Amino acid sequence: MPSGPRELAASLRHRLALYFNVDQAMPEVVRRPMRWKMAGLLVVGLPLVATFALTLLGVVPGLAVVLFVPASMFFALWAGHWHPISENLVARAAAHDHLLCPECTYDLRTLGEMGTCPECGRAYEHEAIRERWLDAERRLKRK
Repeated sequence: MPSGPRELAASLRHRLALYFNVDQAMPEVVRRPMRWKMAGLLVVGLPLVATFALTLLGVVPGLAVVLFVPASMFFALWAGHWHPISENLVARAAAHDHLLCPECTYDLRTLGEMGTCPECGRAYEHEAIRERWLDAERRLKRK
């Protein structure tokens, strides 16, 4: 249990990172679209909530209806767009025996057990990369 405000903020950031799959355990190519999903939730979701709150308070009754419907439609499209991209990347990794570079998705099956990716220069180890992709697969199917 967090004991102070800093620990509470760190705990909240960690939980949000896990929820939106942007923590360090996920392969980088999977985290990128999930970051866009989170940005969409913040950029579009906060004005949507503010519009709804202002409608409840009666501050802008006519304007709120005009803004609320298109914003909610855009929010639904934006948030729903990014998750399938991550799922497709994980499915592609599964088709390649979970041995794609987590940074650039280069196929590492034909290379040695350890080394550096010829595409991006990232160091790799087959078992560690396979475990990362399997973990990403489990976490995305859980949602």
